[in-house]
Amino acid sequence: MHRLRVATRRTRSALRTFRDVLPESLDPGVRAELRSLARALGAVRDLDVYRERFAAMRSKLTAEDAAALVRHERYLDTERRRAAAELAAILDEGFAERLEGFAARAADVRAADARAIDAEGKTVRRAARAYIERGKKGVLKHGARIDRHSPSDRLHALRIRIKRFRYLLEFCSPLFEARVEAALPAAIRAQDLLGTYQDACTAVARLRGYAAAAPAKGEFRAEMFALGQIAALERRAARKARNRFAKEWPAIEKAIEAFTIDD
Repeated sequence: MHRLRVATRRTRSALRTFRDVLPESLDPGVRAELRSLARALGAVRDLDVYRERFAAMRSKLTAEDAAALVRHERYLDTERRRAAAELAAILDEGFAERLEGFAARAADVRAADARAIDAEGKTVRRAARAYIERGKKGVLKHGARIDRHSPSDRLHALRIRIKRFRYLLEFCSPLFEARVEAALPAAIRAQDLLGTYQDACTAVARLRGYAAAAPAKGEFRAEMFALGQIAALERRAARKARNRFAKEWPAIEKAIEAFTIDD
């Protein structure tokens, strides 16, 4: 599931990044379908990540408090089945056939690009450098806006920029051999740190939404008390991840800023 989600992300990122040079034969309808697939995969994968985190946090509670969480676990099982059914509806036979057609058209584009690289290598590399420089500037611009008071959605936006920059470096690595390795480790580290922070923030938001829909009375009180402890643990994890990112970001930022690809 995770590998399919990453592959879908990479494909969408490539289509977005190079949209001004890709031919119209890469059907925009397929792009919309890939967007729907990404959302469905995200719903399933995010639930899986949350359930793993929830199980780990639940193990830190007393046996009495942990026992009060059975209802929430059943709710998560139901949500997982629903999300999986929605994903299965997208991954029908028709979708597979359309995706195969898209892959064939993409292969034709790749073959044409290979010939262009042979014939006009300088032009292609110059364009790739421009894409990389633009991605780098976007990361640094968003990173400069981050401080200890920044809301979580701003850090999430930075993570998206870094993820796209990382994919771009990987896309262009055949053109520049090992030179992109100077920035890749920094981008990967930043993405991982912000991903850990985002997972904790998402868990808190999910717990808040669940609690808001449940009546805080009678038999639900014990569950709400236990969920409150889980939320406190997740907030602590979020603070820890954010502090770790704040500590490491200056070095990451410096590595990305110093990264250039010369002729």
